[in-house]
Amino acid sequence: MNLLPTVHVLTSNGNELDRFEYQNIVNSEMSTLYNKQMNERIERWIQKVSRNGKLLFELGNAVLEFSTTRMRFTGTGSIDKCYQAKEPELIFDYENNSCVAVNQLKGLINYGPIEAYANRSIRLAVLSPRECAEDIWNHLNKLNMYHVTKLKQDGAFLPEYIGFQNVFRCGLDIPNGNDAKRFMGYSLSKALEVDAERYFNVICQYIDRLERERHQFDVLIIYIPKQLSKMRELKNDKIYFDLHDSLKIYCAGKGIVTQIIEERSVHTNSDMAKIIWGLSTAIYTKAIGKLWKPKTTRYDTAYIGLSYVQSVKNNERISIGCSQLFDSEGNGMKLYLRPLKNPQIIQKNPYMKSDDACRLMNNLKKIYDESIPLHKLNRIVIHKTTHFTKEEMEGITKGFASVDNIELLQIQEFTAWRAIRFQNDNVAPFPIQRGTVIPLDKDTFLVWTHGSVQHEELAGKNMNYYKGGRGIPAPLLVRRFMGKSSAEELVDEILMLTKMNWNSGDGLYKILPVTLDFAKTLSRVAKQDLVVYDRPYDFRYFM
Repeated sequence: MNLLPTVHVLTSNGNELDRFEYQNIVNSEMSTLYNKQMNERIERWIQKVSRNGKLLFELGNAVLEFSTTRMRFTGTGSIDKCYQAKEPELIFDYENNSCVAVNQLKGLINYGPIEAYANRSIRLAVLSPRECAEDIWNHLNKLNMYHVTKLKQDGAFLPEYIGFQNVFRCGLDIPNGNDAKRFMGYSLSKALEVDAERYFNVICQYIDRLERERHQFDVLIIYIPKQLSKMRELKNDKIYFDLHDSLKIYCAGKGIVTQIIEERSVHTNSDMAKIIWGLSTAIYTKAIGKLWKPKTTRYDTAYIGLSYVQSVKNNERISIGCSQLFDSEGNGMKLYLRPLKNPQIIQKNPYMKSDDACRLMNNLKKIYDESIPLHKLNRIVIHKTTHFTKEEMEGITKGFASVDNIELLQIQEFTAWRAIRFQNDNVAPFPIQRGTVIPLDKDTFLVWTHGSVQHEELAGKNMNYYKGGRGIPAPLLVRRFMGKSSAEELVDEILMLTKMNWNSGDGLYKILPVTLDFAKTLSRVAKQDLVVYDRPYDFRYFM
């Protein structure tokens, strides 16, 4: 294991670089480092700074001493030992547990989605400039075609796309430019004459008209050609406008689920199979619901993701608590926003005080109870990217006073830890395996949700699949503040939740569990002025 190196870049005349230019150079450099190259660089530095097989760092009378001997991390079982967690399996039939797969896309091909829509068609509506009607129509019709991935690395995960009907066991009804009820067109040239906010207001008028035909379609496709890319955002100290997020919120208020497509997906040299797999799974989920569920579930457990944001509204910065609540099968995913009345600010980050935390948890418990759960709620797992304060823990405990076990986990995505994988004392050609767990103390451990996966449904037997195929993967740093579950259960849940985002048809997993993935999405959306607080949203509105 090693710490991520600090990279310092200057121009040829010694000046500092622009922040974005600097980040691009660093990302480019780090993404081309692999096990062998990283190991060689570490060895060179060890030779330069070591003495008699030891690394010594001295400052006055203080001396830090490290051995250069390699340590092999092995072990199984508990939070105080290193171990390798298994890749979560997914179920595609409520009544038949043999309909199981690790690769969710192969599971869809073999068994179809767990929530079926047989003998019917998903109906799309389209909002687009009239001049682009044929472009988006042709693109959507690719959903009914056959596609084979062209990229070797993606091919390890992506199976052949065999058409919407064959994958999802239902049809897809796509309108053309002549459909007066399900195609809404506007003038591209007139749209180019207005600014971003005016453009958004005009689009909303067309959405209002489509709302009158709400019974005619299941998903609204909104197409944004590249000529309108300048409308994407308007952000400064007083205004925070994002077209994508504003459209999502506005349509959520109308009860309309949307799929926003930009021209870069329509006219691209990228792998079309990857694009169509992602688009098709998103459309099915938004129209119908779940595609799969985890094989291993705890029916007495619900999961919450918390994320805070400071937004610009009425020229004041306000803190907002963002969270979601759903059970271990993914039922009842709700996104919920609540303004914090009196937030505690620590190092510029907002935290809940005890009363706010208690009120939020009471409301979430109410949302859960109103969903008519089939099982008693005995366990709550809460994920957050920042630490839990004493006041937050007190408020959460009061809010869930009737729950026996409350697990509070800080999950930090960006950490300095890295590891190099070895096989038979030699540097391995592939990165550390996904599911690797290394403890740092009794309540803190590293878990690699991004890394190599060996499974027959991916690259083949004893072969490695590595999503993205670039760089050395970083682990999540997980710190427990409260709870009594085993490390194995906590890790298995985190890995399982990385595969519960049904808007991820182009990859085996997400790096973050869906709890935090959706909470981050909602916290970003919450910066818009249109947002409504204290109202649970179905997650599909913000996918």
